[in-house]
Order: sequence, then C-alpha cells, then structure tokens
Amino acid sequence: MPGTIRSRRLVLKGMPVRESAVVYADSRGWELVSYREADPLEGVAEELMWRAADGIYFYYTVENASGAGCIGLIGKGVELPEGVQEALEADFDVWTVTELLAAVDGSDSPREYAAAVLRAALGAPVEFAQEFFARITDAMRHPDFMVRDIAVSAVAYPAWAQFRPVLREVAGNDSAERVRDNAARILASFNRVGVPEE
Repeated sequence: MPGTIRSRRLVLKGMPVRESAVVYADSRGWELVSYREADPLEGVAEELMWRAADGIYFYYTVENASGAGCIGLIGKGVELPEGVQEALEADFDVWTVTELLAAVDGSDSPREYAAAVLRAALGAPVEFAQEFFARITDAMRHPDFMVRDIAVSAVAYPAWAQFRPVLREVAGNDSAERVRDNAARILASFNRVGVPEE
C-alpha cells in the first residue's frame, strides 16, 4: 500500500485565489477537514484541506514569502487517480511548467528573478527535474546575496536529494553569513524530514 503521495503543487495566478479553491471544493460537496490559520510571526501559512474521496485530499495553502496561493492533491494510503492533476490544471488558472521556467529565464531585475525562482520551486515537479534544478542552483550562486538567500529557501519546496551537495557548498562557502546560515537550516530540515542523501 502506498504511503503519502502528492501531486505537483500548482501555483495559482490572479486574485482572489483562496475563494476559487473554496468555491471549487464546495461545488463538489467536499468536506472541509482541516483549517490552519496563518501566523506570519511563526512562519505558518494558511492552509485549508478538503476530503475529495476516501484517502484523497484537496488542499489550498499560501506561501509566506511571496503570498502565492497553491493547490494540490494528497493521497494517503491510496494512489491518486489517473488524470486528476491534468483536471486541476484545466479547472484553475495556474502557472504551467513552461511558464514557470520562462519567467525565470525572462526576468529583468534581481527582484523579479528571485520571485520567479521561488515560484518555479513552488511549482516544480514532485520527481527530480533537471531544468528546474539547474535554474534554482544558478540562483543560489547569483551575485546578489538576497537572490541567493531566496533561492536557498526555495529549495525546501521541491526538497530533492540532489540539492544536498549544493546546500553544503553554500553553507560552507557563501560570502554572506545570512545565506550560509539559511543553507545550514535547510540542510537540517532535510535531515528532520528524511530527505535521502543523493
């Protein structure tokens, strides 16, 4: 029997985004099973979760740093039905994989670039994807330390084992103490949640 299986996290476009998730779930008669209120001081994001079927949950959450609304599906002890990811992508206005990558490549300023990298990390595939990995790790070596810091934080979303060597490099060698400390914190979180060694 499978454990917990997640779909790709979908990053919503436009506003309002929370209401679109609520209306979507309500229109299908899904039961709201949990609600977590945001606590920015504690770094806790708002999250709502509905039971879509036995063992399958639909969620909406907000990424604290960017304020981006995200949706996805979680299967607890069951496989996600074929086609459900594609159905969500069709029913919501979300950033596609192509758009996420193009936004990183087309950024005109460090601020825009950092925001695009964070958004790409949020919407990255569940399984390792070289095109996302390359862009995020490039940002971790950017001349602007704020871009590097945001890119290091963004690594926590895909949480691929392949990031471990890069995080170690940054934690040991980055010129900014803040970035070094952040990389060490993300590595510690990898250890806590059981992200394997590469």
